[in-house]
Amino acid sequence: QFSKIIHLHIHLLSNAKEAKLDPPDKKSLKAVSKRLFDHTDKDKNGWISHRELEQLIKKLAQEFEMDPPTSSDIDDTWEKLDKNNDEKITPDEFNDFVVELLEALS
Repeated sequence: QFSKIIHLHIHLLSNAKEAKLDPPDKKSLKAVSKRLFDHTDKDKNGWISHRELEQLIKKLAQEFEMDPPTSSDIDDTWEKLDKNNDEKITPDEFNDFVVELLEALS
């Protein structure tokens, strides 16, 4: 389901760009981010662990037919997301990352 959400959103962003439509607003991007966060937070403790992030990155790489991420790739992504260095990714940290990523694709 996660991959379908990503694929659908990228498809919608691409079509909006080609049709010269306005890209989705921050509210809709935040809604997508929340769904992705909830899907990634497997143990439902309200934050994403290093292991959960690793599983997400590996799944995305597989779905988009990319080379598997290295441990260094995963650690680098973790450092970018865990802005306050508390060893967990909060919904706000995750949202900032996903919105930035989706805006870059639009």
